[in-house]
Amino acid sequence: MKNQMIPCLELTADAKKIHCFFPLLQQGFGMEIQAGCSVRSLLCEKS
Repeated sequence: MKNQMIPCLELTADAKKIHCFFPLLQQGFGMEIQAGCSVRSLLCEKS
């Protein structure tokens, strides 16, 4: 995917409002990731 723009969405929420994301997380969502990527890397590192 050299020289190709990858859409990125970063969400930040106050701890008191995090419950607003629960329905999305319960329904699930899809995303493309690199094969062999660790869960830690996926959740903690920015691309």
